[in-house]
Amino acid sequence: MPNNIKIFLLNIFIFILIVYINFDSYRFSINPDGISYISIAQKYVNWDFDNAINGYWGPFFSWLMCPFIYLGIDPLLSAKLTLLLIGLMVLWELNKLIFFLINDRFIQIGTLVLFSIIIAKLSLKTITPDILFVYLSLKIINLLANVNLLNSRIDSIKLGVYGAFLYLTKSFGLPYFIVLFLIYILYNYSQKYGSRFLFLGILFFCLISVIWISLISSKYGYFTIGTSGKYNHELVGPLQGMIHGHNSGYLIRPPNNSAISAWEDPSYLSMKHWSPFESIRNLKYLYIKVYKNFVIIWDCLFEKNSMSLSFLIFGILYLKRKKDDIGFFVLVCSFFILIFGYSLVLVEDRYLWLGKIILIILGSKLIDIFLIEFRDKFIYIIFVIFIFTNFNPLQFLNKKNTESINFYNLSLNIKKLNIRGNIACAGGNYNETLYLSYFNSYRFYGESTNFALYKINYLFVWNNAVIKNNWIPIFSNDYYKLKIYKVM
Repeated sequence: MPNNIKIFLLNIFIFILIVYINFDSYRFSINPDGISYISIAQKYVNWDFDNAINGYWGPFFSWLMCPFIYLGIDPLLSAKLTLLLIGLMVLWELNKLIFFLINDRFIQIGTLVLFSIIIAKLSLKTITPDILFVYLSLKIINLLANVNLLNSRIDSIKLGVYGAFLYLTKSFGLPYFIVLFLIYILYNYSQKYGSRFLFLGILFFCLISVIWISLISSKYGYFTIGTSGKYNHELVGPLQGMIHGHNSGYLIRPPNNSAISAWEDPSYLSMKHWSPFESIRNLKYLYIKVYKNFVIIWDCLFEKNSMSLSFLIFGILYLKRKKDDIGFFVLVCSFFILIFGYSLVLVEDRYLWLGKIILIILGSKLIDIFLIEFRDKFIYIIFVIFIFTNFNPLQFLNKKNTESINFYNLSLNIKKLNIRGNIACAGGNYNETLYLSYFNSYRFYGESTNFALYKINYLFVWNNAVIKNNWIPIFSNDYYKLKIYKVM
């Protein structure tokens, strides 16, 4: 049995062990985005394609859930199983990349064991397509790192298909893949390599992408590659001030009959348009916003991992010395495209998962080179210190998520009230009300006590908020500071 397969089996064992230890803690963890992806997957299973096609949420993640939901598995559990399978595929791509870039066996094993723990926890943590984005990005990086790609029809077609799926996962995948592909082509020409079949990759990427672009453009009545970029641009603007469209202070009808809330398709939410080119003031605002985003990126990637910056500097210097190392070149380029792309709009920690993975690989590569240059076994000790001081794997073993279990139990208690119909909330806690709506199948109209436009059956009041009506609460929970009123 090849060594990489043996190590991959070890990775699978560690991955399953971490999942087994933590799964009960995350079984009922839910998030607003995850609810939308699950709801869209259910629409595909029910052949409700008109409402399933969504310009804000990429379809690929929801598509992958469909087989589990079709088999009758609970939708939330289906999402968790989908993420865990994607996590295993991420480990396989990391296995290939580590064996391609790193020579020392101990460094290979140590790095992949670390990834087994990290990827297991990321796969459990949040229902998000970002782990799928990581998988497809690594798939593309592995293909681009293979010099045979230049003379292989099949690999070139695969590259285009994976690039299209990256776009279907998150709309950011479209510019990310195009920029990486163009840099790769320019690199090949600078190194005087041929690229006779790369046009096939471009062709298949365009064919698949155009189909989806046509569908969502037809639905919304204007050309768009995805509405999330526009929404997030307006969200971070000077007029919107990071206030989401569903937190507008008035009720919003869910976009279709099977939708739980307006967050299923934020494309329809009213947001305040702005452009950095409308005035000098707006241009200055954009400059400050990008600067703040870089501060967030710094905090996520370098602040807690003090050695990470040195790994990145090493990567750049190594490229100057080894210009023909195409795998390393693609890896570093992917990192910079990722951080510069997100810095222009909005940054969240999960958007940078790929960047964190690349930094770990750069660190392992640096130690691997030290071993080759100095042949000193003391460097192994440095590698162990590098892991535990910068990416302490034990932190992923001791954080229990009991809050999600408690909240699910709250939903079960409320379910006994047989609440039906439309609900609204007051006193904040939009997300928490959305979670209860998902677990108990309510239609959630948002946060407001003005019921002039829509008939609301129940009001969920949080944080001891005062309401003017003399309604009598039918449910009360002191721990969550929640009272539920039947609207008369």
